[in-house]
Amino acid sequence: MKYIKILMFLYGSFAIMVLSCDKENEFEYCTGKLVEVTCGGSVVQFLGTDHIIGEEWNDIFSIPVLSYENCVLVGNLPIEKYEKGDTICFNYRIVEAFTSGNFCDIGGLPETKIEVTEFFNNK
Repeated sequence: MKYIKILMFLYGSFAIMVLSCDKENEFEYCTGKLVEVTCGGSVVQFLGTDHIIGEEWNDIFSIPVLSYENCVLVGNLPIEKYEKGDTICFNYRIVEAFTSGNFCDIGGLPETKIEVTEFFNNK
């Protein structure tokens, strides 16, 4: 009986830890500028935050080459709804790889990947 209680305690602790990790990985209400749309995903620059989420990214698709701070690669941005230069408001989570979609690997894009969990009207 003692071992069952210990196992239940360990299992419960593990379950709480796993669930809390998911919550830590999800961030609420951010504003970003859609910098570039490619077959590899959309580059978004975080705006109005002191917290560095992304990385410095050089837009090799522009002439002259432009540099942007705090950029990430977004995989699930509905590009039929947004255009390059738009400001978007969203909740997100950091991911290792996109869970859905068919993206090419063109290189030169930010390494940090996020998936948007919810969009908000930015007006």
